[in-house]
Amino acid sequence: MSFTLPLLAIRGVTFGAPVFVFALIAVALIVLAVIVYQRTLPPVGSPRRRLLATIRAVVLVMILFLIFEPVLRWLDRNEERAKILLLVDRSASMSITDNGIVRDSVAANFLRRSELASLSGKGELRTFVFGDTAVQLSLDSIKMSAASFVGTNPAGAWEVARSATSSEDIGAIVIVTDGAHNSGPNPERAATESGVPIYTVGVGDTTLRRDGLIADLLTNDIAYKGTQVPVRVRVRAQGVAGKTSRLRLLDSRSRTLLDESFL
Repeated sequence: MSFTLPLLAIRGVTFGAPVFVFALIAVALIVLAVIVYQRTLPPVGSPRRRLLATIRAVVLVMILFLIFEPVLRWLDRNEERAKILLLVDRSASMSITDNGIVRDSVAANFLRRSELASLSGKGELRTFVFGDTAVQLSLDSIKMSAASFVGTNPAGAWEVARSATSSEDIGAIVIVTDGAHNSGPNPERAATESGVPIYTVGVGDTTLRRDGLIADLLTNDIAYKGTQVPVRVRVRAQGVAGKTSRLRLLDSRSRTLLDESFL
């Protein structure tokens, strides 16, 4: 992948027709001007005839120049290093421990490795932390940040990052994540539709662990104060087969709406 544009300045004049055609006609007009002033009525001296021939030749060539629709081209190209968006996952799942190693610490070690320095040599880094959205931070701030985001929306995060750098040339997106996502569009599908290459640095153990989440919540679009409305909650879990699980639903004031145990 190339991250630089060549330095080059192109200057010149282009015509609406081939240049050799212009040159041939210009020579013919100059010869014609010289022939016309070989003899004059009334006769004039040689210096004056040469001056008049020169003036007529210059005027004819200028008219021909305008007929050929000249265009002055002045193109300056400046070297500009492409930008690389580095997104580091700071969602709650990055605080999970795999075999005694916290995922967040693995990401922190990557940010200190020489591979990242090599990446900086290929383009200018624009660094972000992300969870349910993306926030631009300096690399030093990211190294000291904690996994404080609740949700994980990788596809939405890199779109936010691209919008924040919309005026810049983006060469690639590098995302450091454990791969978990619980909101937004499918990141795999979004990556295939992306016009910018996306590279992932995987963090954590791929073994499925016991987990549960609210997969869907369905209720009325409109509700009135003091009235009851039905709420249907669909829960999805893994690794809990044959075990008793407890489901609690709380409102915005931490009041319990539902508290049930089930197999």
